[in-house]
Amino acid sequence: YLWGGAFLYGLATLLWLYLLSRHELSFIYPFTSLSFVLGVAAAGLVLGESVSMERWLGVAIICLGVYVVSRSG
Repeated sequence: YLWGGAFLYGLATLLWLYLLSRHELSFIYPFTSLSFVLGVAAAGLVLGESVSMERWLGVAIICLGVYVVSRSG
């Protein structure tokens, strides 16, 4: 698990550097908030946690914000 995690971390770092070389930080950085969306989805779907409607509303707001930012680029 340790080597797999280190490999994925390195891969993510290379992807981040690649994206920064192609786009502005102000365009790319909001996409990092999608990790919260994935975390809530995994909690509900994979771990079977009860996710409240307020959290799903927050996820929807995050997605809307990322959409708005992506349209500006």
